Amino acid sequence: MPETRPSTDDGTVLNRALWDVRARIHGSVATLDPLVVDWPYGGGPHRETVTGTYAEPGLALPAQECVQYPYSIGEVVTAAATAGLTVKHLGEHEAAEFDPRGIMAPGADGRYRSPFGDSHLPVLYSLRAVSPDSA
Repeated sequence: MPETRPSTDDGTVLNRALWDVRARIHGSVATLDPLVVDWPYGGGPHRETVTGTYAEPGLALPAQECVQYPYSIGEVVTAAATAGLTVKHLGEHEAAEFDPRGIMAPGADGRYRSPFGDSHLPVLYSLRAVSPDSA
């Protein structure tokens, strides 16, 4: 499947990692008990100094500024539609096979969930959008 990088009306390219568009862990949550939100939900660039990477959690790196764009689900879906893509599926998922923030305990099945009362909050979403030109 070729990578599609739609742009917004102002020409900003939605340059998100492919895994992030297809299945994104909700990055706003810092802790679950009590629920603490430490990350913006959409709204533009978020800057922080980091000394590691999600790709290799135990690897220490020199401190560097990292700029990320935490798009809301609405912003991602709207950008896909604005780019002329047809949304075929938008799903929310209550379990993930990884926890990049390290705040969720794995369940008996080894998957990570975000408990919320008697239920679970979605921790991932998936979006399938296709070009009208594709078969």
